Amino acid sequence: MRPFESDAGFYYGVGVFTLVVFVASMAVVALVWPEFLGARELAGFFVGYLVFVAVYVVSMSVARLEDGDGA
Repeated sequence: MRPFESDAGFYYGVGVFTLVVFVASMAVVALVWPEFLGARELAGFFVGYLVFVAVYVVSMSVARLEDGDGA
């Protein structure tokens, strides 16, 4: 079974991709501009990413309920 055959598989793949992009961008910022990435800034980025993930999960759940996949 291919991982992107279903909509849910695609959504999970996009979620993993956004996590990889977030971690990679934090690593690049830490290497290129280390004085910018203090504890407060890192916490702000992390909270913002968690809000994004929460909205993403809610939208994925709503899409599943609209398609009748959820019970």
